[in-house]
Amino acid sequence: MKGKPLCLILLFALSLFTSHSNSLPLSTNKRWIVEESGKRMKMHCVNWSSHLNSMLGEGLDLISLKDLIGEIKKLGFNCVRYTWATHMFTRYSSHKVGETLDSLKLHGIRLGLRPYNPSLETVTLVEAFDAVIDEFGRQGMMVLADNHVSDPKWCCGDNDGNGFFGDEHFNPEEWLQGLSMIANRVKGKSQVVAIVLRNELRSWSTSKSRGLAQVHESRSSNSSQSKSQCSGVCFIWRYILMHGPQHPGFLMRGQNPGALVMSEFGMDMTKRDEKNNRFMSCMLAYLARVDLDWALWTAQGGYYVKEQDRIVGLLPYIIYHPLSGQCVNVNKNHELELGDCEDQSRWSQEGQEIKLVAISKCIKTIGDGSPLSLSNDCKSKQSSWKTLSASNLHLGTIDEQGHNLCLERESPTSSKIVTKICICVDDNPACLDNPQS
Repeated sequence: MKGKPLCLILLFALSLFTSHSNSLPLSTNKRWIVEESGKRMKMHCVNWSSHLNSMLGEGLDLISLKDLIGEIKKLGFNCVRYTWATHMFTRYSSHKVGETLDSLKLHGIRLGLRPYNPSLETVTLVEAFDAVIDEFGRQGMMVLADNHVSDPKWCCGDNDGNGFFGDEHFNPEEWLQGLSMIANRVKGKSQVVAIVLRNELRSWSTSKSRGLAQVHESRSSNSSQSKSQCSGVCFIWRYILMHGPQHPGFLMRGQNPGALVMSEFGMDMTKRDEKNNRFMSCMLAYLARVDLDWALWTAQGGYYVKEQDRIVGLLPYIIYHPLSGQCVNVNKNHELELGDCEDQSRWSQEGQEIKLVAISKCIKTIGDGSPLSLSNDCKSKQSSWKTLSASNLHLGTIDEQGHNLCLERESPTSSKIVTKICICVDDNPACLDNPQS
């Protein structure tokens, strides 16, 4: 048998990406989200957290807002699920960003803002929220404004007091007030295609109808275009699988199917975990099979407060091999091999170049059957990588003869990575060379 193809998930090129040109407003047609013309709009989104203690989009101490959103767009995402806390609008709306960071003893984060986002340090939290939303609009990105929590903090524990009716930090009237405030704030900003309501609420007949009515009323008043802007997707009720046999896939079936977005999935990339590795492989296969709209968790590589979780998102990047549950690392001889994800190498993508962050050298192939090397020659065809196949799970380049070469494991028992002539790139399940067929 041939070596197992290294069907790599380059986590910044995760799935089936399409055009960035969006024809808004959106609406729904049975189970599909569609553009104004009626053409299906595939939502391939990523989450970006702004609901924690700082109430500021994570990572803005390391990169400018413009460049951060530009990077998300270059990675192929067409929308962002941007999280927010109710109390930011109802209790902390006049608090300044810099003062809030100081109150959390995040002095280093405040200093980090100055070279990258100096205009954000002295504005209020909600003005910083506005700045993020406006930059999404300038760059043609759609936004799902997600009401993640009430009290700004880490989510979601069973006893954090931040979920159900009767919980310490959830007041239904204040929740409705927050929905009204954000709805008015984003009125006329067509890039905000949905305000995502809370997931944990259980009093469906009261809370759901009142919450939706609040959003609709706030967005509709004093706006001649509000009806078309809300057209079917001005709000989304967030549903979460807690503990039990429920599965929301039934919403897409039957005589009256509805649109469904898998709004949060991902895995902890700080350590190797067999269960999570298997979950990720199965989840990607499911999303592809049912052609589901989705939002990956998460864009940022860490959190201002939860420093121990610095590697949980797209930045910095890893290259992950689902079949083995291992990551692509660079050994002492500068050779690429599979290894433990706890000590994974960090990669960046510049166009079709894939570089090792530590030394800014790029991955280059020599030819069919040859091991990979790190090189300063990043402009040759052998250093230009792209995802192949309908599933986008093959990462390949071309040799000097123009043949497609894909990353593969040298053999089922070897950790060494080589390039070989690509097989099964048409995703045909009958392909006999496929070790999983």
